[in-house]
Amino acid sequence: MLTLNAESTNKPLDQIEVSGVDNGRIQVRDGEGRLYIDAAAQSPFTFSAAGSLGAHVVSQLDDQGATIDTASFKVDCKTEIDDGGKFKKLMELLHDTMFIAWHKGYDKGLRIEGKWYQYYVSWIRDHVHCLKGYKYYDADADGLKSGIELYADSQRDDGMIYDKCKKMLHSELQNWRDVEFAEGDFIKPIPDNPQRRWQRVPVENDVEYLWIEGLYYTWKATGDSDWMSNYLDAALKAVHYSTHDRYRWSEKYKLLKRGYTIDTWDFQHQEDVARSGSSMRVDPDKTIFGVMFGDNTGMAVSCRYLAEMLRVAERDDDAKQMESLANEMTERLNKLAWNGKFFTHHVSEDPSVKRDCGGTDESKQVVQSNAYSLNRRIDHDKCVEIIKSYQDIREVMPKTSAGEFYSCFPIFEKGFRHNDYNYMNGGVTTICGGELAHGAFEHGFESYGVDILERLLDWTEKLGGYLHCCLKGKMPEQLPTTYTALDLSAVANVDFDSEASGDVIAWTDEGENDMRHLPTGKQTFEGIEFDVIDPAANDRRACLGMAQADGYASQVTIPVNNKAQSVYFLHTLSGGAAPVGWYTFHYEDGTHKTQYILNENNISSWFMPAPNSAHVGGNEGKKRPPYLRVAWQGPNGKFDNVGMFVYGWNNPHPDKTITSIDVQCAEHNAKWFIAGISLSDQKVVFPDNPISYGIPDMWGAAAVVYALIEGLAGIVDDGLAFDKVRLSPRWSAAGVDKVSASAVYPNSGGYCAYDYQKISNELQLRVASRASDILCSVLLPENASVTQASLNGTELDIQTETVEGSTYLQVPVVELGAQEIRVTLN
Repeated sequence: MLTLNAESTNKPLDQIEVSGVDNGRIQVRDGEGRLYIDAAAQSPFTFSAAGSLGAHVVSQLDDQGATIDTASFKVDCKTEIDDGGKFKKLMELLHDTMFIAWHKGYDKGLRIEGKWYQYYVSWIRDHVHCLKGYKYYDADADGLKSGIELYADSQRDDGMIYDKCKKMLHSELQNWRDVEFAEGDFIKPIPDNPQRRWQRVPVENDVEYLWIEGLYYTWKATGDSDWMSNYLDAALKAVHYSTHDRYRWSEKYKLLKRGYTIDTWDFQHQEDVARSGSSMRVDPDKTIFGVMFGDNTGMAVSCRYLAEMLRVAERDDDAKQMESLANEMTERLNKLAWNGKFFTHHVSEDPSVKRDCGGTDESKQVVQSNAYSLNRRIDHDKCVEIIKSYQDIREVMPKTSAGEFYSCFPIFEKGFRHNDYNYMNGGVTTICGGELAHGAFEHGFESYGVDILERLLDWTEKLGGYLHCCLKGKMPEQLPTTYTALDLSAVANVDFDSEASGDVIAWTDEGENDMRHLPTGKQTFEGIEFDVIDPAANDRRACLGMAQADGYASQVTIPVNNKAQSVYFLHTLSGGAAPVGWYTFHYEDGTHKTQYILNENNISSWFMPAPNSAHVGGNEGKKRPPYLRVAWQGPNGKFDNVGMFVYGWNNPHPDKTITSIDVQCAEHNAKWFIAGISLSDQKVVFPDNPISYGIPDMWGAAAVVYALIEGLAGIVDDGLAFDKVRLSPRWSAAGVDKVSASAVYPNSGGYCAYDYQKISNELQLRVASRASDILCSVLLPENASVTQASLNGTELDIQTETVEGSTYLQVPVVELGAQEIRVTLN
């Protein structure tokens, strides 16, 4: 009797053992019924699971080919990378960021005329860019498709695609877009959904090509060519609109045009606002248009995507037209905008117009669409120069920058409402980082791609395990500061623990609900140095407790005898009161200054404090003042969130010696705990919040996901639903010797998975996929060459390809089933 030794669900490449079969043949068919094992029977018989996901059937056949017995097992996998280290962690954090961000308040779907549509973000551009990552995780085929269908079903008769289904506030009958977007019919009510409007930001000229790109991604992930074919006419109409409409097409340059915006964003220079009346509106008769190269590299590659889809639908004449248009646009753009190092940001239709951008040299500006263009099938030589341009930025960018992946660098110093290294004018984005890393892997800069991913992981970990899409491109530089911690040991009277004894006051009488895990000794909180008393070294007296209650102090004098530009207090509160009390600073000349301490102004409660980025007090309009920060948050024995605050006070008389500080509590039942006081020789300053604004975090996380999967792991779908694969593991650039990786479209079950291992001078690559056509292109370690290579035990002629300074071993695979490549290096 045929028996399987297999799990209920097995991964590709798992070993499956067949026993009880001593004669005839063994055949194994995958989830699509395709044969991938056909061998003489023996018991036990072991093979590696491969082929399509789903139910695999093992059959025993007699000598005449008749079936004697069968058994089945399930094969499934998910998108993951497991190197046992940092890239596994990065992959998990990216996944978490994408799905936390999606569920964090973004509008996720709507119903129109009885049909339910859903999306990642209701802007079509955001949705499409998010697809680069979500397609590897989202199993809802209707959900993937409906995000594209939404904008096809609403397409204007002339081919224009709306860019957002705008959700109105419940109180709004009309908003400013209804007025500003009316001219040109860029806004339209939805009759059966009065809280929604179809809108198109008039200045934008990326919408049509992005919708086509989204159709292409969705088609490849779902594997549904019949569905895709239904939208080809809509795609051709969209191209026609973009290349003929007076709002979109430059008759002068025969390329896409737009108003003067920063890169592909939706707000114009102030001088152009004066012409059109709005930062988002254009007037075909008044706006001074120009060519923004990113619109054109995007349209060119989308025409190539569309040609590929048209050929599958056997519409070869239309495909040829799209390919010709892509080639013609590319040739014109290169002549117009390529400057030898990168694409010039904006080429005006009227070169005599000079906008006031402050001291910005626009000819040196590298904008984010250069990073996008790396992955839009432009020439390899141009990709090399763009990558080098970003590396050059790294050498000259502000010292406080998070990285060279700028939305725009150098920034516009004048003319736009964002001119402070934020958002699209000098923000550092994970979008640019992901696209740049992806392009670096593809064009021979593998070590640079690894470096970018490692820095993005560091960025994520420093920001609490969540990858914010945009950081400030320049932070205020911190002046050298000297801190002097005051000694509180003589006045301390409260333990951080709740189990104090004798005349020492416990933090609370609530068991382990206390401050027991607050770090002690010399500590830096929010950039400020304190010396926190270790209770074990001071008879359990860890901090000063002020209250109108037994055992607490109501008034204390702390000697100082020093000058200070500012004073920082590490303190917190139990019970709400205003004021909590006051600090009185006494000076050597007999004068004094009193500072009152108010709840939620100079201090806050130790129990369940909101993080520094959050609103406080349940009031959505209120944030903490800039001189109050959570200094430390952590667990105690009962809860995961208790904390201590730091308050900074600027001394109005820094030239005078402070002789002492009186601490006085107010007449109420609140308890005030002071764990540290430090003097500073600089004015109050806390580290600036590095997080910028304006872009959904999952957009950037998705860009990094596809850089990690398609770039470093090197798994690229070269067909439809992984029926053809280009596999380029680049782990030698990362110094990783052992890794398992898999990329899956949960919608269609298309996948590719592999195990990679390097031991001494031997490389081993085991591969399984839905595809029977795989080009394995394995990056060799630096300065290594191949002395021998084999595929499934058969020695190969050694074929290599060089990309810049990198060498790849080329091994084509043309059969279904598990494949094993072995390589011996010199």
